[in-house]
Amino acid sequence: AEVRAREAEVRRSGEERLRLAHQVARIGSFDWHLDEPDAVVTPEYAEISGLPDGTATDTYEAALGRIHPEDRDVAA
Repeated sequence: AEVRAREAEVRRSGEERLRLAHQVARIGSFDWHLDEPDAVVTPEYAEISGLPDGTATDTYEAALGRIHPEDRDVAA
């Protein structure tokens, strides 16, 4: 039980450090499982992408639509 509790604390601590790094660096990220239509996005990703406040997900099609047409081949 102690090992599991310690592992959970290490995971929470790592997640918090990643959240702070995103915030400080003003970068965003997303977590996309290929078998699901939507990606879970960080608040920074939503802000950078021009999504409404509070947006937590994005779709591949919507994200691709925000990329300049000449750059879509590289991004797709």
